[in-house]
Amino acid sequence: MLCVVAAAACQDSEPPKPERLPRKLALPPAEPSAESDAGTPWVKRHIDDLRDRTLKWAPLDAPPQRLVFAGDRLFAMWGTDILVIDVAGKTDIIRHAVGGPHQLISLANGDVLAIGVKDTLRLSLNRKAPQSTNRLVVFPQSLVYGSASDAARLDVLDIVSGQWYGYGPQEKPSLTSLWLPDASLDVPELKDAHCAQLLDGTYACFARDQLWHFPSRGRPKSLGKFGVGLPVWHVLGSARADQLWILRRDGQMEKWWFGPPPKRLSTLQLPWTPFDISLKGDTIAVIRVVQDRARPKEVHLVVLDLHGQTRFEQSLIPDHDDEVNLAERELREAEVIVHGKHPWVAVRTSQGIRVVHAQSGETLIEAR
Repeated sequence: MLCVVAAAACQDSEPPKPERLPRKLALPPAEPSAESDAGTPWVKRHIDDLRDRTLKWAPLDAPPQRLVFAGDRLFAMWGTDILVIDVAGKTDIIRHAVGGPHQLISLANGDVLAIGVKDTLRLSLNRKAPQSTNRLVVFPQSLVYGSASDAARLDVLDIVSGQWYGYGPQEKPSLTSLWLPDASLDVPELKDAHCAQLLDGTYACFARDQLWHFPSRGRPKSLGKFGVGLPVWHVLGSARADQLWILRRDGQMEKWWFGPPPKRLSTLQLPWTPFDISLKGDTIAVIRVVQDRARPKEVHLVVLDLHGQTRFEQSLIPDHDDEVNLAERELREAEVIVHGKHPWVAVRTSQGIRVVHAQSGETLIEAR
């Protein structure tokens, strides 16, 4: 079923230059201290115990990547199908039956790579059906990135073993062929890392209480320790290639400059811990779990600006659905993503795929 809601056309705009946040939200640049690191075993046990007794859920350490924007289209996993949704035209939806969950990776030329357990597919707007490729074997904990400049290349970071793999152009696929890496690198310093691809195609990771910066297939370079605060659960790119956002377990967001040495530019404290989050341009989109002892949990979409001001908040659970365990199901399905240029926010739930306007919250298109 497809629902289309008319909306005013939105002009593309360049991301605004980063601004220092208001004084009440900003902290002075702080030099990190290893002695005040909150990642010690005692503090970690205390935080885990507190979360277990109160939240009963944990924020997503890494998005499952079942939503990805490519140009004016949204690619989304829905059940065993991949939906290709024309958000700008609001009329064209293509459904590809792929037989199971796939991880979606955007490529430099606008194509999307769908990585499944049994197959790997390339989806292009110039083809009516997905193109089979050599199968790419990726562990569930691995982080996969399309090259920022070469649509034939991929980077894969296995954060469990501390290995970085580079994948180049593949040979003609066959029934038994695998897509093998053409380069590999031991990066033990990036075990259990949280990473983000930056605007210039380089990468930034937080691991071992340090910020690491490196190009594709290059050795990570430490920019120093800055472990002050609660443990980190997410890293996001910024509107500038020399800045990034660090998200901590209590909902605190910190904007950092690479340096060296790294310097904290500002902080933003969310009033609750996000379940999932996406940040592009001047828009922050959050999936929030609302807990009240008097009633079942609810799952909301909240969209804010970079100053922490809420633009709108919407429930992701239909009013007519009184299923007690629906919130738990949404915690397995929910995911959010912000478009890099258009004012669009896409959210995936067990109810379907929804794209809303990032300023007004008006629904632009729905599919289920």
